[in-house]
Amino acid sequence: MAGPIGIGLAFVMGLALFDVARQSAIVVSRARLANDTAPNPDQPWGITAQTLPIIGSPEQQILDALWTARQAAALKPGAHRAALVASAVGEALEARPARPEWGEADLVLAYAASLGDSAADQRLARQALVASYGSAPLLHDAGLWRIGYGVKVWPMLGRSTQDAIMNEGVWMLGVDQSRWARVFDTFRASPAYVPFMLRWRTILSGAPENPLGLSEAQADQRQE
Repeated sequence: MAGPIGIGLAFVMGLALFDVARQSAIVVSRARLANDTAPNPDQPWGITAQTLPIIGSPEQQILDALWTARQAAALKPGAHRAALVASAVGEALEARPARPEWGEADLVLAYAASLGDSAADQRLARQALVASYGSAPLLHDAGLWRIGYGVKVWPMLGRSTQDAIMNEGVWMLGVDQSRWARVFDTFRASPAYVPFMLRWRTILSGAPENPLGLSEAQADQRQE
């Protein structure tokens, strides 16, 4: 019969082996993402192994969820794609409670759920999008996908989330001029264009937003 020291040593060794296995799994997940295909502007590529902190199993689940969602995005609608989407959503949902506010996890969940065909998937995607702005209002790289998805579902979002999307767009224009065309094009093709342009002009000039009730055409003329 093992004494207290032997039991304690076995427990410590067990924890060490668990930690090695956990870190090995994270390394595998990171490598799998690193070897993925070239970036696609329709995917949140700003979320990478390097942007996520090492926090153990939940981090691995988020990495795996993102990888699985990317595989689903490359497939045509069907049973296989639906199964991958369900798996990615499930992994992201399971990992989220690990941290009270985890913007990357919220955004991965939003991306994965947005690939689903059901109304429930789309509702979950919007809810995760809203949550992501609450926990991480500004994301330099992944923000491009977030803005793009946000303007696609613009009419179904609350005013506070719409404001957050516009603020992120304005912030992105201020920190990276190389993305100006992408940001403006994203908003221009959406119902968010006029309020975004007015927000942008407000930041530049300090004038009140839309004092004259400008139309989209008028906003275009003022931009020129």
